[in-house]
Amino acid sequence: MQVAGCLALLSTRDPSLQRFMAQSAITFESLQKLQKRTSTDEDLKLTDLFKYYQRETQAAKSLLYRRGRALADKEIAEGKLEQAQKKFKDIPTAEAYLEDCKIRFESISDMAKTELETFKNRRLETYRKHLVDMSELQIRHSQSIISELTKGLELLKDL
Repeated sequence: MQVAGCLALLSTRDPSLQRFMAQSAITFESLQKLQKRTSTDEDLKLTDLFKYYQRETQAAKSLLYRRGRALADKEIAEGKLEQAQKKFKDIPTAEAYLEDCKIRFESISDMAKTELETFKNRRLETYRKHLVDMSELQIRHSQSIISELTKGLELLKDL
């Protein structure tokens, strides 16, 4: 913006360079618009990737929290079984509860293991996809900048 403004100011002060400076200012202003669009598009792409990763991480944390809760329930059930054995009361109920807690803990552990592995694979695929998308986006924006510069140079040559 400052370059375009300075060129526009110079075009008003020096009559011999007026058309050249004015055209240069227009070219730089259009380049600035392209750079803003590029910046915005890149920010959106990176925000999408960050939001995806945040959702996946939250899901993994939730799964690990459920696994931790299941482990705590299993330990509580072991304590209740020990108390039942000491008092010789409700031993079959405590054993059944402990067995249920163990099964739940093991199933959640197996599920967590597979989920974390698929999360790793999905994350790598998503990063790869976003990297390719970002590269293509940068190429498109670079081509539009080159096109704008070429157009500006052609107009300056015609002067």
